Amino acid sequence: MPVRGSSGLPPRPPISRCNSEVIDPATVKAAVSHCLKSEENS
Repeated sequence: MPVRGSSGLPPRPPISRCNSEVIDPATVKAAVSHCLKSEENS
């Protein structure tokens, strides 16, 4: 049974788990603080 749209990529859950590992916590913290600052300015 062929899988549609598959090009050797794993299903979605492993990909999202991989992305959360790749993202740097410091980058997330900086983005969150930037969002909060922009909300205060508006």
